[in-house]
Amino acid sequence: MITLVVVVVLAGIAAALLARTVTAAQSISGKAERIATSGRGINVSTDSVVQLSRTNKTALSILDSARPLETQLTGVIDTAGGIDQAARSINSVAGDINASAGAINGSAVSINDSAGRIDGAAARIDVTAGDIDATAVDINRAATNINGVAGRILSEARPINATAGDINTTAARINRTAGTINTVATRINNS
Repeated sequence: MITLVVVVVLAGIAAALLARTVTAAQSISGKAERIATSGRGINVSTDSVVQLSRTNKTALSILDSARPLETQLTGVIDTAGGIDQAARSINSVAGDINASAGAINGSAVSINDSAGRIDGAAARIDVTAGDIDATAVDINRAATNINGVAGRILSEARPINATAGDINTTAARINRTAGTINTVATRINNS
């Protein structure tokens, strides 16, 4: 659960960095267009025009690279929210089933003990004791089935946790990519 919260927080941070990167890239693109417009009278072969052309291409490349990240990040956030809700629901149900299975198992053991004492102490009620013993076995079998269901629920919860870990890894990659884009944009902005 903490991992999912961390994933959501990281996804939010990545979204903020992505938004900053897109804004910076748009600003760089706008500046480059203004410089290109105002510098049309300068000889095309000068360093300023060459630098401006490179800057404009780099800014457009950054902007194009950053656009798909926003969609991916939205998908990661939506998936993380769905997994978090599913994990909470499964954890709640598994806890209830485990509690019920424990209570039923405790009752089955108690009934089985009582059946054994009745059988040993009163041979004349052997038929009745056999019925009680059969009931205890049925209850024990039901408790075993419930424990099996609880185990299957637990085994289904493990892949969900693994998926959450994958989402966390994807969010970290997006964050690194956004950092790289931000570094390139800063270099472009400073040059």
